[in-house]
Amino acid sequence: MSGSANVRSIDSLRALSAELARFRQEAREALSAADREMRRTLEWLKNVRARWLAEVRRRAEALELAVTALRHCMASGGGESGPPDCSAQQQDVALARRRLDEALAEVRRIDGLIAELEEVANGFLREAVRLRATLDGDVPAAGALLNRKVETLRAYLSIGGLAGFVSGSGGAPAAGGGGGDGGISGGGGGSHNGVEVIPLDRIDPTDWASGADLAFEKVSREDVAGGIERLESVVRPAVDQGADGDYFDWLDSTSSLDREHGYRRIYDAFYGDDAIRLGRVGPLYEVINGRHRLFVARQLGLSSIVARVVGSPGDGR
Repeated sequence: MSGSANVRSIDSLRALSAELARFRQEAREALSAADREMRRTLEWLKNVRARWLAEVRRRAEALELAVTALRHCMASGGGESGPPDCSAQQQDVALARRRLDEALAEVRRIDGLIAELEEVANGFLREAVRLRATLDGDVPAAGALLNRKVETLRAYLSIGGLAGFVSGSGGAPAAGGGGGDGGISGGGGGSHNGVEVIPLDRIDPTDWASGADLAFEKVSREDVAGGIERLESVVRPAVDQGADGDYFDWLDSTSSLDREHGYRRIYDAFYGDDAIRLGRVGPLYEVINGRHRLFVARQLGLSSIVARVVGSPGDGR
């Protein structure tokens, strides 16, 4: 490689990933707590409303009794001193009517509070659904991306071990030291295991460029993209410096990566038996296998990809 990155603190990225996970948990708990609090408040208001409705009925009965007493007083007739004095009954009726109006006003006030809270709650629930989707989708994806970048940076720093790989010192396996893939047949962007760098615009795009007929069933598009990113950031630069399969076994071991998540798997997928295979057909290469990887590579903005070119389209189908 022509230059090197100034990698200062991988631990900071690990800490950020951990903080994202903590933020997700705390945000979910906060959403649940807010939802519970609104539900409790709404239930409390409805209970208060029910008590005031009972009070309305009680006060309406009291008003009815006061009105009946006034009617009886007024119907009792007057004596020689004039009509009966029903002022006390009239005061009772006025007081009972005022108390009933107060109760009805309280019910209307609580109805307004309930309607306002329900409107706020519905708006909150709509936003909470979107936020939970972000918390359950984008935040874990961001954390996973950070973790992949941490692995990539760790591997990048480990590429310094290639000096030991080439010389047979420094802890890394020596080139061609057994159990590898035949060593290097030229570094610095040449052919390796029959795999070479091919410009994407020289590959016939007919059955892969649009992605219309590509179903990512065995491996998801996200996993393919992650593999290509690790190919370009770690595996391909290391191969250009002289690495083969033994080196990536060593790198996975020192990075505590299993087969599924290791760099040897990426190496095998692009430089081993599973490499993209192209056939020579006129000015363009015809795709034999690897359409999904080619499609994702173009989506990622790559201008070239490593592939094995066979003698004719029919070879190795």
